[in-house]
Amino acid sequence: MLSSKLVVITGANRGIGKKIVETLLEHSQKPKVLLTARNEELGMEAFNELAKKYSEEKDRLYFHQLDITSNESTDKFVSWLSENFKTFDVLVNNAGTNDRQDWDENWIMPNDTKKIIIDTNFYSTVSFTEKMFPYLSSDGKIIMISSNLAKLEFQGEPVRKFLQNSEMTLEDLLKEMKDFEEKAYKNEHIKAGYSKQIYHVTKAFLNAYTRWILPKKLKEGQTAFNVHPGWIKTRLGGYDAA
Repeated sequence: MLSSKLVVITGANRGIGKKIVETLLEHSQKPKVLLTARNEELGMEAFNELAKKYSEEKDRLYFHQLDITSNESTDKFVSWLSENFKTFDVLVNNAGTNDRQDWDENWIMPNDTKKIIIDTNFYSTVSFTEKMFPYLSSDGKIIMISSNLAKLEFQGEPVRKFLQNSEMTLEDLLKEMKDFEEKAYKNEHIKAGYSKQIYHVTKAFLNAYTRWILPKKLKEGQTAFNVHPGWIKTRLGGYDAA
């Protein structure tokens, strides 16, 4: 039953995140929905639009600024959440990024672009999730919005073998991501066995975190999932999508 449950959605002022908010506001079990966005102005615009569209449900809709790449922002958010709600029931980690520009055959892109993709899709998502653990309800759920581009078939054999290791620790995963990051900045990641696409690697590593690391941290009754929403026509998905 979703009734009285609190669902937190990151990156929810547009695209998939916003649609999830709308779907929950239309849900018959009437959960509380916490919309978050990196940009406070854009977040408030989305909040006001949805509050007007779903005027009968607006008392279930909340907004708070959240930039998962900022420690200051995540700390403020977690503090606010704990003070106002004590616990939450579902975290939908939807915030993410990619660069859809076509680069050359070696997928060369500026290092600052690589850094943004790696930080947002992996490091910051993992860090934020770890901060949220203490406030997850006894039957709470963590949902990672992933992608079929995270399939292991896009990685070389050494990387596939590592990502399939059920005994890996968070320290192991962070160390391997650091190795990828350093090689990516030198454009040496492809010959090391990583996918040429930075996005593919970050999502594959996030899947491994959800599959192997989270189950060791979650309590009985708590669960975590990787979800592929499909190729959807959004700013991130592009306009060739369905």
